[in-house]
Amino acid sequence: MKIIVVDDDRLNCLTMVQLLKDAGHEVCSFEAADEALKLIEADHVQAAIVDFRMPRMDGFTFLTKVRAKKPGIPVIMMSAHWTPKSLEDARKLGVTAHLTKPFDMDDLLAILAKLP
Repeated sequence: MKIIVVDDDRLNCLTMVQLLKDAGHEVCSFEAADEALKLIEADHVQAAIVDFRMPRMDGFTFLTKVRAKKPGIPVIMMSAHWTPKSLEDARKLGVTAHLTKPFDMDDLLAILAKLP
């Protein structure tokens, strides 16, 4: 599966990329959501894993833009700062799944395995 990872935490991003590659996925990573959107528009991305809180463009704005451009792409959002309201907002915007940081990589792989 071709996946993009978007997280302004470079170490977290690199760790996820390596673990996803080890699981057999093709992965590109970005520290800025606007850069990731360019790839989504130009390439056949099959899933996006995105942080909720990032500078310049947050996860909700990213999700809204992905839904407008490529509505079928699954978007998994991660955060250490979920609130009941932010989770509800994410659901309303069409997030495919959410994870609370720190999370077990097996949880992420299980979500990815269920995607079409």
